[in-house]
Amino acid sequence: MKENTRKDTKQKIFDAAVTLFARKGFHAVGIRELARVAEVNSAMLNYYFGGKIGILKEIINTAHQRHREAITSTDEQLTPKQHINRVICNFIRFFRDNTELALVAFDTLPYDIPEIIELKKKWGEANIQLLEKLFADIGLDINDTVQVSIFNGFLANIILTHFRGRHAWEQATHRKIHEFNDAFYEQYAEMLTRFYFNGVNGIVQHINKTPQKKT
Repeated sequence: MKENTRKDTKQKIFDAAVTLFARKGFHAVGIRELARVAEVNSAMLNYYFGGKIGILKEIINTAHQRHREAITSTDEQLTPKQHINRVICNFIRFFRDNTELALVAFDTLPYDIPEIIELKKKWGEANIQLLEKLFADIGLDINDTVQVSIFNGFLANIILTHFRGRHAWEQATHRKIHEFNDAFYEQYAEMLTRFYFNGVNGIVQHINKTPQKKT
């Protein structure tokens, strides 16, 4: 019983923090407000997370772990284009199911907290390693820093931009956009797959046709 209570209290704090950080920003949310929304004593924030920064670190780790699963949850027998489509569909599902969590972890982070910056760097490097095989499979040179800089995070950032705008609009109007349903996201994923795959093919073909400079 005590264990269940502990989990419930910790989850209430976590959920309240995700909502408040996403809607107001990390620095704009105080300990008292967070405790009030979570309906807990403010001392519980330190007990479970070690303070507000500890909560933010938990949010970042949770979001990136789910994001990582979206990248890796694919079938190795897929063609490169099918692989890209699967990753895109997984990203869309991730952002639909975890919109505010993703906004906090990827979009509203403070850049004046060294340990948060280091945490983001760690996850960023881990994601690059995961995407290296996909990049290689579609013909990108993983040793070319320009190509990697362009395509690393490209899909996630495009999808994040969509959900950032959707979230802001829904918060401002206090109503859901019903047009953003399963049919919309199915078409969205297909169009984004074509855009990404054709873009990569165009770059790869251009590079292959360009004479290499002699050293």
